[in-house]
Amino acid sequence: MQRLLFIALLSLFFTCDVFAQGLVRGKITDNLGEALIGVTVVVKSNPSVGAATDLDGNYSVKISETTPVVLVVSYVGFKTIEETVNPKNGEVVVLNIKMESSAVEFKKEAEITATKVKAANYYMEDMKKKSATTIDYVSSETMRKTGDNNVQF
Repeated sequence: MQRLLFIALLSLFFTCDVFAQGLVRGKITDNLGEALIGVTVVVKSNPSVGAATDLDGNYSVKISETTPVVLVVSYVGFKTIEETVNPKNGEVVVLNIKMESSAVEFKKEAEITATKVKAANYYMEDMKKKSATTIDYVSSETMRKTGDNNVQF
C-alpha cells in the first residue's frame, strides 16, 4: 500500500513539473516584414535553452521556469533585443518580433587607385588586343625569365 502511494505521489510530482513548463513561440521579421532565417532566441539566464528560427522565421522555446525570464534575440547585422516573458502552467505566449538593422553608414569616402606595370605580360597582351594591326611582343618580364638580353632574331 505504501509503495502504491509513493508511486502515485511520484507521478503527481512529474505531472506538475510538466505542466509548469511554458512555451514561447512567434515569428521574427525585419523592418520590411521579411522573415529572418537563423535568428537565435535564448534564455538570458540559461543560454543552453533556446532555438533558432526556421525558413519562415518561426521559433519555439520551452521554458521550465515559473518566474519571468528574459529572452535574448540576436542576429548578425541587427540590433540585439531583450524581451521579458512569463508563461505559466503550460501557457503558450505568442511573441512576434520585428528586428531593426544595425548598419552604420560611413561619412568619409575612400578612393582606390591602381597603375599598370608596363613590363608585365598582361599589359602587353592588352596592347595586342587593342591594336588595329597584328603585332607580337616579348615583354621585359619574359626576357628576364628566359635570361635573354637581346630581342634580335
